Amino acid sequence: GTQAGTWEQNIDSGEKQINNVYAQMLGYTLEQCRERLRESANQQNLSNLIFFPIKPYEEIPRVLAMADIHLVVQKRAASDLVMPSKLVGILSAGGASIVSADAGTSLSDVVLENGLGWVIEPDQGDILAQAILKAINSPSLSTYRINARRYAEENLSEQEILPRFEAMLKELTS
Repeated sequence: GTQAGTWEQNIDSGEKQINNVYAQMLGYTLEQCRERLRESANQQNLSNLIFFPIKPYEEIPRVLAMADIHLVVQKRAASDLVMPSKLVGILSAGGASIVSADAGTSLSDVVLENGLGWVIEPDQGDILAQAILKAINSPSLSTYRINARRYAEENLSEQEILPRFEAMLKELTS
């Protein structure tokens, strides 16, 4: 986490989720925002939602590892800009993901070529719902989780990134 303010929006309903930093930028507390989410869930009769207290930073890897499937939902326009930062934590925790990205984007290619999860078309709530149902019962789930952790160790750790970055800098300055 960069402590950046984030704003995430539900594809179909338009509902918004914001983190503490973003809430503060808007002049609210996170609890005020959480209460609005609870009210919205009650109004829509979403009885299958559970609101847990925020976990301390040190517990995030354990919490991420508990999830069966992670969702990395991006707007179509953003699917080839950068690797979403949340995906790094998910992969490090050995999490399999459903990622929304256009075919042929670097994000899609990384997920598919390394067997890290499933890629779906962005901005399609019905396709996302189908993918969740398919993924939760998939025989590939455990393989994707193993691949995710391996990919993080081999490509995203300091021991792997810093030497490559140093070599790139040396090449640029020579």
